[in-house]
Amino acid sequence: MKRQLPSNIIFILEKQDYPYLSELVKELEVMGIPERFFDQASVRDCALGGNDYIISDCLCGAEKARLSGTGYMAFADGELSDAEFWDAQCMIQGFDEVDADFVIKMYERARHIPWTILETERTIVRELTLEDIDDLYRLYAEPGLADYIPPLCEDRNEEEEFEKMYIESMYGFYGYGIWVILDRETERFIGRAGITHRDGYEDLEVGYMLSREYQHKGIATEVMKAIIEYAVKKYGSRKLNAFIADENTGSIRFAEGLGFRKKDRALIEGRELGWYVFEV
Repeated sequence: MKRQLPSNIIFILEKQDYPYLSELVKELEVMGIPERFFDQASVRDCALGGNDYIISDCLCGAEKARLSGTGYMAFADGELSDAEFWDAQCMIQGFDEVDADFVIKMYERARHIPWTILETERTIVRELTLEDIDDLYRLYAEPGLADYIPPLCEDRNEEEEFEKMYIESMYGFYGYGIWVILDRETERFIGRAGITHRDGYEDLEVGYMLSREYQHKGIATEVMKAIIEYAVKKYGSRKLNAFIADENTGSIRFAEGLGFRKKDRALIEGRELGWYVFEV
C-alpha cells in the first residue's frame, strides 16, 4: 500500500546542531521528502503547504503549527515543559530515537491517516477507520463468526462513537490495538486482528477474526505469525496471551498451531475461558 508522504518537513529550531539530526535529514532525503530549516528569527518567512509537517523545539514552532493546522512533533530538552507542547503528536528528547518512518507516522497521525502496521504476502494490516464500520457489521453478521466475542453496538451511531474513541485512545496513545486485515491484491476488508492489553495481565493479548471466504487458505496463520513477530520486535514481548472458550475448538487448534499452550483458566468479562500463552 502506497503511503501518503509529507510534501516537506519543516524544522523550526533554536539550535540546528543536535546530535543525529543530520542522519534523520539524510533518511528523509532518501525517501524523497524535502526539508526546510527555520529559526525563531526567520519563522515569519515560513510559508506552509497543506501537506507539510513541523518539527520544533520552540514555542514559535508550535504556534506556527497551530495557526497552519499542519501538526507538529516537539523536541523538549527540559527547558520547556511538556504542557507548553500540549497538542504535539509526540514529544521527543533526542533525534537518536527518531527515524524517517517515525516522522511519517506522526504526520499520518496529524492527518488522521491510518497507519499501515505490516504487510504479508497476501494481506495488509492497518489501523481501523470510521469508513470501515459498514465492513465491520458485514463481518460480524457472518454466521458463527462472532459467537465468542463481544458484539457490535446495535445502534450504528453508538458503534461509530465507540470506534472513534478507540482510534483516539488505543491507537493514539498506545500505538497498537485491534487492526483490520485487507486483501493485498484488492484492498478488500477481510477481517480483524491485532494486539491489545487486558487489565490484570502483564503480557499483551492477541486476537483475530477472518471472513469465512478467506478461511482454510493459510491466511490467518500468515497474518498472526506476522503480528506475533511484530509484537516481539516492536514491543519486546516475550509472552503473548490468548483467551479462548472451551467450546471454540477451532480457535484452540489454531492457537496451538501457532505455538500457544494452555496455562490456566481465567475469568474474562464474566466468562471462564482457557488461558493460552505463547512464549518466545
